[in-house]
Amino acid sequence: MQKITVTFDNVGRCTGKYSGNITARPDAVQLTPEQAAVPLGLLRLVGGEVIVVEPAPPGKEAVADLLSYAATKRWQIETGGTEVGGLRIATDDRSKALIDGAKTFLDEHPAEAVDFKAESGWVTVDLPTIQVIFDALGAHIQKCFAAEKAVGLRIQSGELTTFEAVDAALQAEMNGGAA
Repeated sequence: MQKITVTFDNVGRCTGKYSGNITARPDAVQLTPEQAAVPLGLLRLVGGEVIVVEPAPPGKEAVADLLSYAATKRWQIETGGTEVGGLRIATDDRSKALIDGAKTFLDEHPAEAVDFKAESGWVTVDLPTIQVIFDALGAHIQKCFAAEKAVGLRIQSGELTTFEAVDAALQAEMNGGAA
């Protein structure tokens, strides 16, 4: 019998199915034959164990799934970059730390300037410029969390019941208002 291995995202949703043994990946889990027969969308990783969840009625995903989905989508938006004064700035966790480090250095050495690699190319930034980038980064992150919170409340109220509705609502919140 062929081995079936799957991977899960950070909220326990199945993200991939592979034939064979890829257990060298830290996020890979080998399925039992019974689990391998279940549609991937019904597998969850909870406490290190693979479980099978009941399917939601068509078009009506479970509230917990919708909240997890909204959190994952918010993280994708949050870490997907932002525009600041014509510069495309990376917003992944490493880039956020580098921006924070540059800001801290320039706070201590205000007469200096540092080379900074934006997604759109190299720039030399001084303290006022890094302050603008730092503030825009903070505003971007806050906007992402505010959007997830607003969408989460709408999910919990029963207003949003599908992944498509969550996508549309998050996009609308990021663009300045509820849809």
